[in-house]
Amino acid sequence: MTPKVSIVVPVYKVEPYVERCARSLFGQSWPEIEYVFVDDGTPDNSIGIIQTVLEEYPHRRDSVKIIHQPNGGLARARVSGMAHVTGDYVIHVDSDDWVEPDYIESMLSAALEQDADVVICDYVKELADRSIVRPVSYDGGNGLELVYEINHSARVEAFMWNKLLRCSLWRKGVKYVPARPMHEDICFLTQIAWDARKVVHTGKALYHYRFLRAGAITASSKKQNRKESAVNMINLYESLKNEPYIEVCKTDMLMRAVWNCLKINDMEVVREHREIVEFIAGVPYGRRYRSALPKQFIMKVWAKCALLTDKK
Repeated sequence: MTPKVSIVVPVYKVEPYVERCARSLFGQSWPEIEYVFVDDGTPDNSIGIIQTVLEEYPHRRDSVKIIHQPNGGLARARVSGMAHVTGDYVIHVDSDDWVEPDYIESMLSAALEQDADVVICDYVKELADRSIVRPVSYDGGNGLELVYEINHSARVEAFMWNKLLRCSLWRKGVKYVPARPMHEDICFLTQIAWDARKVVHTGKALYHYRFLRAGAITASSKKQNRKESAVNMINLYESLKNEPYIEVCKTDMLMRAVWNCLKINDMEVVREHREIVEFIAGVPYGRRYRSALPKQFIMKVWAKCALLTDKK
């Protein structure tokens, strides 16, 4: 039986870009694909454009689902889409990007040949004036190693769209669905990927990432992004702190939250969690963490001062 891949595509205000995305998805070389488009309350004609493009691909018509819901944000759109997925593997695509014709076939072939639960591909960063191929500097491993890498280093960025995942990883459940968009992908992958037996990397640039379009999450203000990231990291930790796998990423996760709050001079969200402040104050210095030693020093000084202030 031919394995089926589900593609989940959240759709919101992408009218100028979604035609290219839809054509690249409907034109995939792999025959057995399920498309789940999630209309996240988009006020424009994005869904109409997808339906128009679909008319040119009649062999895909019965494989397309369009889910309508009030606007709830990217993370909730992903979860809504996953509720309708029936494939063996799943991948998430952003509706303002596009993919190579063998995007699914190449990644699925690697999964089947190597019996992998997660397959990672390289990507192309599409700027206004040039394209930059971004290879992933990771040879593969297991799920715990991947969770460590996406929280710790720049070797594996936590994008959802360059990681084909066995659906059973998702079906084990997601405890924390981030209400804020910044680093929502880290929140999902940390919860999903840890149980993967095998992670492999296919050295092909198969995804085209449209960088910093107007209205995109990454184009929001740095202050807003830092605050949202900090809130997501803290809430993710609170949801997972009793899970054994949290230890591989706890320090990097909490340091990311504290440093982002320090950069915007807004520490209230951290101070509400005394356990986190005490952890940062007591964690030993180390080059094994994502944050450089000078940043670690600054965070530890702040945490110790905060604890002293609270005692007064």
